[in-house]
Amino acid sequence: MEQVIDPVGKGDGFAAGLISVLLDGLSLYDVVERANAVGALVTMVEGDVDGMPERDEVERLIHQHGEDVTR
Repeated sequence: MEQVIDPVGKGDGFAAGLISVLLDGLSLYDVVERANAVGALVTMVEGDVDGMPERDEVERLIHQHGEDVTR
């Protein structure tokens, strides 16, 4: 996993991930998994707006199986 570059926006990312799963009607497990993934990805870039990941980036992080995810 990459190092934290900028923690700004991680809470917003977590909230966005949580809301997106609730809107998709998925399980509580999926809520926690996606919200954590979005929050983590946000910290890998500088700034709070440009850091929001695309859905494919989130899915790659969730299903990485030990591989490094870079942004």
